[in-house]
Amino acid sequence: MKPVNHHIRLAPRPSGLPKAPHLSSLPSRPPRPARAQIVPAVGYPSIDPATRRWISPNPADNGSVPIGTVIEAGATGQVIASEHPASRSGSTSAAHSAYKSWPAPTVRA
Repeated sequence: MKPVNHHIRLAPRPSGLPKAPHLSSLPSRPPRPARAQIVPAVGYPSIDPATRRWISPNPADNGSVPIGTVIEAGATGQVIASEHPASRSGSTSAAHSAYKSWPAPTVRA
């Protein structure tokens, strides 16, 4: 079975914590890193107060998530592919990310 990158998108806006009916998944191929990039597998996406405000029924004027788009958030995970000399597969990573199995490749500082 080939790996699938699930993009978690906002469906209807929740009032409170989001649950399965508030989210939809769009599958795609996992990204590949270019030179000096890593690809982390998201293990723990954040659902902090800012994220809840962006997806709420009365979203803030600044940074609201449009219905049908991927929810952005901080996340931690494990590097699954690396083209960066200072980072190898299996190491941990934390970054501003999105609700995806594998976000876009990131340049490692």
